[in-house]
Amino acid sequence: MTKNPIHLFFLIFLLGSILACSSQKIKEVESGVSVDLAKKRSEQISNILYQISFDIPNKLTEKITGRVTINFDLAHTEEPVILDFRESVNSIITVKSNDKTIEYEFKNEHILISDIQKGKNSIKIEFIAGETSLNRNTDFLYSLFVPDRASTAFPCFDQPDMKAQYELQLSVPLDWVAVSNAPLVDSTQQANSKQYQFDKTEKISTYLFSFVAGKFQTVTQQKNDRSITLYHRETDSVKINESLAPIFDLHFNTLEWQENYTNIKMPFKKLDIIAIPSFQYGGMEHVGAILYRASRLFLDKSATQKQQYGRASVISHEVSHLWFGDYVTMQWFDDVWLKEVFANFFAAKITNPNFPALNHDLSFFSHHYPNAYKVDRSLGANPIQQKLDNLKLAGTMYGNIIYYKAPIVMSKLECIIGEENLQKGICEYLNRYAYGNATWDNLIAILDNLTNYDLAKWSEIWIKEDGMPTISIQTTLTENGIYSQVSLFQSDPLKKNRLWEQPFEVLYVRNDIEKRFHVQLDSTQQSITPLLGLPEADFLLINGNAHGYGNIVLDEKSQKYFLKNAFQISNPLTRGIIYSALYEAVMNKKLTAMDFIKASDTFILEENEIQNIQLLLDNFRSVYWHFLSQTERLSIIESLESRLIEKISKSLSQSKKRNYYNAFISIYQSRKQHDALFKVWKFETDFYGLQLNSDNYTSLAMEMAMRNYPPESGVLHIQIDRIENLDKKEKLRFLMPTMSKDTVVRDQFFASLASPENRTHEPWVNTAMKCLNHPLRSQHATKYILPALDMLEEIQETGDIFFPHNWLSSLFFGHQSPEAASVVNDFLNQNPNYNPALRLKILQTSDLLIRAN
Repeated sequence: MTKNPIHLFFLIFLLGSILACSSQKIKEVESGVSVDLAKKRSEQISNILYQISFDIPNKLTEKITGRVTINFDLAHTEEPVILDFRESVNSIITVKSNDKTIEYEFKNEHILISDIQKGKNSIKIEFIAGETSLNRNTDFLYSLFVPDRASTAFPCFDQPDMKAQYELQLSVPLDWVAVSNAPLVDSTQQANSKQYQFDKTEKISTYLFSFVAGKFQTVTQQKNDRSITLYHRETDSVKINESLAPIFDLHFNTLEWQENYTNIKMPFKKLDIIAIPSFQYGGMEHVGAILYRASRLFLDKSATQKQQYGRASVISHEVSHLWFGDYVTMQWFDDVWLKEVFANFFAAKITNPNFPALNHDLSFFSHHYPNAYKVDRSLGANPIQQKLDNLKLAGTMYGNIIYYKAPIVMSKLECIIGEENLQKGICEYLNRYAYGNATWDNLIAILDNLTNYDLAKWSEIWIKEDGMPTISIQTTLTENGIYSQVSLFQSDPLKKNRLWEQPFEVLYVRNDIEKRFHVQLDSTQQSITPLLGLPEADFLLINGNAHGYGNIVLDEKSQKYFLKNAFQISNPLTRGIIYSALYEAVMNKKLTAMDFIKASDTFILEENEIQNIQLLLDNFRSVYWHFLSQTERLSIIESLESRLIEKISKSLSQSKKRNYYNAFISIYQSRKQHDALFKVWKFETDFYGLQLNSDNYTSLAMEMAMRNYPPESGVLHIQIDRIENLDKKEKLRFLMPTMSKDTVVRDQFFASLASPENRTHEPWVNTAMKCLNHPLRSQHATKYILPALDMLEEIQETGDIFFPHNWLSSLFFGHQSPEAASVVNDFLNQNPNYNPALRLKILQTSDLLIRAN
């Protein structure tokens, strides 16, 4: 090629443009981890090893210091290495690259390092650890880094597809113990501290890295060649003795079940379990060190069947994550639902055999459908797979849709391709992406090869679209009362002409003789020809086997029949479906709240299936507080109280007694019952043979305080003195101002929540917000709604994944007034550009408030 000045000028110009673009990219790095940054880093960086240490002092006022060496391979040096660190630049002490102290840039919560080399690199950083996700307490702490919060504690590549190995060292106070993802390899002791060195982990995502340290009791049990250690702070010896055997058995059994199903041995070096007081979630699947809320594990003899099943379910769920989420991890948090649906789906399969007396079809229905409907019926419905542009919003992906609707959809998928093919496809998926990352589309591509059904098309509507269809039935009769036309209809409430293809079973019952008809609903209208020529039914139930999903609209005749006779239907699952459909009829203004309450009063008296009892009581309380006025409540309260007391006194099962009691103390208002419960709380009498523990007496004291009874103060102070567990004492002290009769005290407490340091114990804050916004105090609490909404974006930034939703649910808990609804509507109307994900959360959690108006 001939040298040409024009060519030379062009090359210089091009080089300058490239450098300018590179510089521009650095300037424009945004807070959080954007899709673009995540993609570039995963292509640039590999083979990551973190060698990290934390020095944890004895005093809360002293800072935690840390050191991290990040070893990695670099594909190119065209762009700087960008580390995430969501703390002040003042928290960075020194930075070295390849053993040389260097200059660096700090922009929008990122450390930018240009002094790097192609190939192997080692970056060493000394820092002051951020404490946002370290959950420090007086004598214990625990890390909780899901979904993108590891970078709040230490510099790292905080995205799920940059898996790494970790070597952790902890220095803790002398009387503390410590546990982490990998086994302990060494511990040494100094005058005032103890050092723990842990083994190198397998490749895991940053959100799964974890450590816990503090004053814990330990219990170790072994089965075959596997041992598990439980770390806990429970002080109730009765609960401990009742709970240890099931806790360990459930963990060992779930590990064995998953190994048999997947044909993959537990893929990590060890498994320990840690019970945390007031833990933010039911559980968290950290590799080798699963964290649980202590109250979910430790139960006594009077625990309800729902609590016992819930314990088994949460354990099966979290242990299943070791394969689904830990071993194979979603590539990006838009697919976070994928790990959750597998965990929930398998939790049901694993848990059910441990409860042989349980109606498992009813259990699946009552656990999943009502909770999924809560969101899908609202104006804030979201698809299972949601769009996510930046990991700083990953927490908003979580909610009822991925935990409750997704397993319903997964069960539909299993029906389409068959149980054997699903297992075959899942095993191939796990082996192909072992210790790596994968997407939902990767799984669908595998499963697509095992069926002739178009799974990609099916996935588009069920996984990637929001909401649910409205399903109704229309009939035409001859003069002799014979069906001449019966059709099933589905419509799209959003008028987008979407079709949810799915099978339905239509249940026909006449004179106690039932017939079931299968209908594949793959159009807007489907004739049910087998019903033609039959005499008119006493009732028709569209979703007779609970395999269909949607807003099921009852026909007028069937609804009237159910209100009078539902409890007489012999099939428990059919009754549960009907009870749920009647509740949804209230939500959709097809049934008045008072008619529902009156019918439920009878249903509660006659129903004997414990799962239906729980379903009835949950729906009953919802309608009672949200859709009846206080005048209407007082007109029926004594009758309702008497009915529930009758059920408590006559029930032989402690579990059933507990269900009725929980409903009773949540609604009681009469002076007669105030006096009776006060005597129970003072230990002067029992409550119709129900066994109460310390936690129950605390709850009872709180309910009495909320009703300003007894008139004299001191109940909560006395209850604090009764409590032996220090963590529970602190919780009640925190909550006391929210139950004060003095509105000034309550207002001051609410105002204090504007400071993040006063929201450290998020479960306590959720309970506090429920107390402040209790239905009996909602008139005064209306003034809290707007400032609480104003705080939401900060709460999303500083809180854990479920906190925004729980904050809103607790805020709207007791409100039903037009004034409260207006505050919500005005806020949304005046903020048209509000964060879309948080806007959906507001619409979801305020759904009952909006419907009440």
